[in-house]
Amino acid sequence: MTAACGGDDDSGSDATPATTAAPDTDTDTDTDTGDPDDELDAGDTGDTGDAEATATTAAPEPEEQPEQGGEIVVATLFEPFGLDVKTLVGNVFDGTVSNAIYSSLMVYDANREVVPQLAQSLESDDQQVWTLTLHPGIEFSDGTPFDADAVKFNLDRHADLEENSRAYQNARNISEVTVIDDTTLEIVLDFPWAAFPETLAGNLGKVGSPTAIQADPDGFNRNPVGAGAFVLDEWATGERIVLDRNPNYWVDGQPYLDRIVVRAVPDTQTRIVSAEIGEIDIAQSVNGAEIAEAPDRGLAGYPGEGPGITIWMNNSAPPFDDVRVRRAALMALDKRTIFDVVYGGAGQYPPNQFIVSNDSEFSARDEIDYPEYDPAAAAALIAEYEAENGPVSFTYSCYGQSDLVNLAQIAQQMWAAAGIDVEIEIKDQLSVILDVLTGNYSISCFGATGQEDPDLAFYGQLHSDSATNYALYANPAVDEALDAGRRTADFDERYEAYLVVQQALADDVPFFQVVTSPWGWFGNPQIGGMVGLRDSTFDAAQLFLRSN
Repeated sequence: MTAACGGDDDSGSDATPATTAAPDTDTDTDTDTGDPDDELDAGDTGDTGDAEATATTAAPEPEEQPEQGGEIVVATLFEPFGLDVKTLVGNVFDGTVSNAIYSSLMVYDANREVVPQLAQSLESDDQQVWTLTLHPGIEFSDGTPFDADAVKFNLDRHADLEENSRAYQNARNISEVTVIDDTTLEIVLDFPWAAFPETLAGNLGKVGSPTAIQADPDGFNRNPVGAGAFVLDEWATGERIVLDRNPNYWVDGQPYLDRIVVRAVPDTQTRIVSAEIGEIDIAQSVNGAEIAEAPDRGLAGYPGEGPGITIWMNNSAPPFDDVRVRRAALMALDKRTIFDVVYGGAGQYPPNQFIVSNDSEFSARDEIDYPEYDPAAAAALIAEYEAENGPVSFTYSCYGQSDLVNLAQIAQQMWAAAGIDVEIEIKDQLSVILDVLTGNYSISCFGATGQEDPDLAFYGQLHSDSATNYALYANPAVDEALDAGRRTADFDERYEAYLVVQQALADDVPFFQVVTSPWGWFGNPQIGGMVGLRDSTFDAAQLFLRSN
């Protein structure tokens, strides 16, 4: 339903300084220097030396002139659990809403490079001491200055163990944050960290208004205040989240839309039909086939990048505390058939194993023999285990998303063929997530975000000291490799470290990806500005509605 109106770090050498600067957004200035090491002037609109000046930065000139105004309805798979920056999960769970409210210090561009957004630049000579410079004059939607003090407040809050922030895993590696002036911070890390810029493109880079947080710490989770393109107008649980245009957004002329209404519609068929009849304008999807088939329905498809579908196993409890059962669970599955039948062959095959793309410079897929589909070998491993421990059976839990239900049913048949008795338990999405987060599961579907940098792809999910090691996997050799890869900027040293990690994924199979299918959107072809897609999110500031 629409209403329109008119009018990074170079990790190849520790001798290279890491300089990440925002592209010049002055449309009269050519910002293509041709040299990736050149620092670009960020938003040079004249004299930016006055810290009290209002920050208005011209948006890049688009291929078509966006129309101002209008309202769109967006269907997401899930409703956020909360919107405090410390509770954010990201991607399909709350990324659509949180990105609109907060924006981010850093973001990914179309080339999968980390670039500044609310930040103006991020620089380091040694990847341990970083200088973060902000655009001057930005304000949160409540009028609080978006300045160095506000960023420090948020970073310190994430690093406070008692705050129970989901970003703590990364924030704990910050040893000191010093405010240099209103727009400049010095961030000292515990060690040289090549992946640090990428953490600021995640939840660590979301910055909430200190005024609003301090005024009502508990209530902030339902009444967030950020410096993004939209402000929260209403949150009717189970019905809708209403986002209104932020009239003081720092990019001149943006956002283009007046309002975005977000509805959680977990059922795939309902999202498709609602888009076809115009009840919703754009619908979220984690199934590449749905996106690819959108034009056949008279809709537009907007494929992005996504990590795909992951199956997690509890490595600390029988039967998955035995590597033979884990390997058998993987080898019994014909992933190619699942990819073709459930996901229409849309995406990346074989799966990317958590690095965002198989063509990543850190992907060692060509050097490693991952377990392949071999039901006879799987059956032999199960028989060997059962001879020592008795019959193998387990309950596979997942939530009722249609493609995941189809996948579960096909997997159940394939596991049965290998002699594994499997019961399927379809639960509500929150219950599945809480069970995995608390270790109260045997085997389960669960998401995992693909990352550009292998440190962020692997450390949180595999290190035995990580709070997000939901598989409860422990391997001292992997811990050592993860620590080594995190603490050097030398590409060759990092590659060798993450080769060890990827080999362990193949040998130990603590969890595995079944498919890598694009996450994205489908819907009204009159929606423009669908750019910056990653993990099924978009830049709400750039969305607009064509009137004809």
